[in-house]
Amino acid sequence: IRDRGDAVRLYGRKIRFLLNDYEVGLNVDFYFMKFITPIHKIQFPWFGLVFPLGTVGLVVGWRGSSFARVLAAVFVGGYAVSVLLFFISSRYRIPLALGLVPFAGAGFMAIYEAWRTWRLRTAAALTVGAMAVAAFADYPIPGYSRDVAFGQSYYRYGKFYYDEGRYEEALPHLYKAVKLTPDLYPAYYVLGATYDQLGQKDTAVDMFWRGVCVAPQVPELHYGYGLSLVKIGRLREAVGPFTRAVELDPTYVPAWNYLAEVRYALNDFN
Repeated sequence: IRDRGDAVRLYGRKIRFLLNDYEVGLNVDFYFMKFITPIHKIQFPWFGLVFPLGTVGLVVGWRGSSFARVLAAVFVGGYAVSVLLFFISSRYRIPLALGLVPFAGAGFMAIYEAWRTWRLRTAAALTVGAMAVAAFADYPIPGYSRDVAFGQSYYRYGKFYYDEGRYEEALPHLYKAVKLTPDLYPAYYVLGATYDQLGQKDTAVDMFWRGVCVAPQVPELHYGYGLSLVKIGRLREAVGPFTRAVELDPTYVPAWNYLAEVRYALNDFN
């Protein structure tokens, strides 16, 4: 930091990384867990709703507050400041969101009571304030997509089920992943492998082909596509994918092996 202007710009960027519409992917990311229960599927509260209402709750809660409420407000505020000072990742706002939940409830009730009792100036001020904070908290960061984060999470979720041998349960999560993130090529590979395990060989071929179309530079997808063709007896068509795999990665031994076996089976020794 060279001057005060640099410091202001730095902390401005930190605020944008903390307050934006990019929901934390780990909210639905349980791939590291050995087991999954319905409780694990409960997502954290939406930050774009909790933060503005929680802000209102913190502001209106100072008057006539109990010591416990003031202490909680100091803790939440202190944590928010620590995130701003030392971190730049929205992942650190998860505890902040949880801490704001009771204040969000208080903020909602304050707005509701103001409208219900016809205190129009107060009601309008609180409502406009909450909407302004929500617009700031929900403003997107250019170049970032919240769907990408959730696509990665659903892929890992599906991969977890695949690794556990629970293939039917893996499919909906993998499809959700490619819907949210169409260029997530590992999901197509696992989709192909899943359908192969389920005995749906033609569908497996289609999934590997889609992966090749999405990421033609990935040798593993060409290898998977070629292998799926071999399994349904389309040996001549498999030569191309295996050849492309070894062109992309000359050290890809499994692709070389299958390419040799297919050419031998076709009496192609050229």
